[in-house]
Amino acid sequence: MGASRRLQFDKLILRPEDRIGIVGPNGAGRSTLVQHLIANLNLPEDRVVYVPQEIERVQAKRILNDVRQLPPQQLGQVMTVISCLGSRPERLPRAS
Repeated sequence: MGASRRLQFDKLILRPEDRIGIVGPNGAGRSTLVQHLIANLNLPEDRVVYVPQEIERVQAKRILNDVRQLPPQQLGQVMTVISCLGSRPERLPRAS
């Protein structure tokens, strides 16, 4: 295990509608694998979206507040990304 294991793809193409599931027990290294993949992508930073599995409540509230303050066009873009990630934007908590 560990550094001696390698995962290699000559060419991997993902389209917006594609999804990849990484499964395994707690501590198997899924988050570490995803972070490694993101760090080694050959893409501009603004073309990559990473949403961690868990977000602390204070950070989640700050993100939601920031999103609520976006101009309509940018808010629409965020909602499109949320939808493309397989989530339903209408499930986001409403402004109080």
